[in-house]
Amino acid sequence: MNLYEYLEKNIDKAKIQEFNDDEYEIALVRYVLMQTARIFYRNRLFFLDEEQIKIRHLIYNEQIDIRNINSYDIVCSSYCRILQEVLKNKYTIQTELLEADRDEFKHIVMRLITSKGNRYLIDPLMDLTNMKTRMKTHNFATIEKDSNNPYIRIQIDGLKYIDDGTIRRIDEKIGYLENNKYKDDIQDKEILNALEKIQNRNRGLLIECGDIVIAFFMNSMRYLKIDKVKWKRLEKNNKIFVKRKILINEYKYLNELELETNILDHKEFLKIFKTIEEKAIKNSDNIGEFIDVSKKRDSIAINYDKLLEFKIENNFLVVFNKTDSIKTIIEFTDEGRKVQYHTSKFLNG
Repeated sequence: MNLYEYLEKNIDKAKIQEFNDDEYEIALVRYVLMQTARIFYRNRLFFLDEEQIKIRHLIYNEQIDIRNINSYDIVCSSYCRILQEVLKNKYTIQTELLEADRDEFKHIVMRLITSKGNRYLIDPLMDLTNMKTRMKTHNFATIEKDSNNPYIRIQIDGLKYIDDGTIRRIDEKIGYLENNKYKDDIQDKEILNALEKIQNRNRGLLIECGDIVIAFFMNSMRYLKIDKVKWKRLEKNNKIFVKRKILINEYKYLNELELETNILDHKEFLKIFKTIEEKAIKNSDNIGEFIDVSKKRDSIAINYDKLLEFKIENNFLVVFNKTDSIKTIIEFTDEGRKVQYHTSKFLNG
């Protein structure tokens, strides 16, 4: 794929003409990041195989021909070089690449230099997943009190910052928002209204995955995916009763897959993953090394004890047990109150 041609088709600069000076250049850079986030993915091999130094060197130093892209797996260094090249050659926007760490594989961030000489710090890789899911970003020319944030890790004088209101105005214009909201822009009142009341108490299944929680309602197929801190506050202030809670320790390996499907939000998949995770932890294994994703990023395979592949077909979760050649379709009925398992044999070729 030719990245120049892709951006020519997918970026309409007329949408951001109302912005002037720095704001226009920042809007254009954000527009480019939004579009490139749709096609690029983290290189899982680099992040999982930390002992394979030679392979990591090759991945880290890879030079990608943006006129003829054959692989869409990137790391911080390759992604920043791609963006730097296309911003300079297509949009005459200047950037510098900065090292945010001191180890062998230094984390790379970008410093945007506007035509007026102002400087803004951007971390494209750290925001990649949020960009894909249209959530708020925390590493795009804004200040965040986060220990993993580049503004904390590296000290740079003379930086400018963009306020959240300006970022939202830009996102409205470039089509980043859906229904004028970010995916994680959920208000407390909306969450409480969505919870089903049973005998004046809210019941369901709560799955806690790192910094987020997914609340599944007991008598519904609906769910909420929100920040854990926000959920804890709601749970306390509104006396929400959680019937059952599952804690997933290794969700980070799933979250890094950046799938083009909602498998990761499926209750039954997460319950199965929990059982596999427990076995791996008990055996001191890194579960991430046993997870793979299809080229289309529409299915997950976990090869631990048995080879299981998970897909969404016709809105149902389908599990292919490739070790035993058994296919299971998991179907919710009666508005989510019941779960049915339809199993059959299949030819595993």
